[in-house]
Amino acid sequence: MLMMMHVSLHETDTPFGSQLTVENSAGYEDTVLWNPYGNEGMGFNNFVCVESVKFDPVTLEGGSSWNGDMSLVPGDL
Repeated sequence: MLMMMHVSLHETDTPFGSQLTVENSAGYEDTVLWNPYGNEGMGFNNFVCVESVKFDPVTLEGGSSWNGDMSLVPGDL
């Protein structure tokens, strides 16, 4: 499963009544939520992966740098 988000992602953990917000505060523009569905060896039914990404290429001049900041912020529903 691959899902791209351009906004904050709220993943609800119903049994615990909590919320997880993915904040891409610098550099990153997208969020990918995935799991290795069908790969029992990786325990696909026990977790999901959340990754911040930038799909558009970034060209850097010599000596320059690029930073991306991602925060996972827990909260109540």
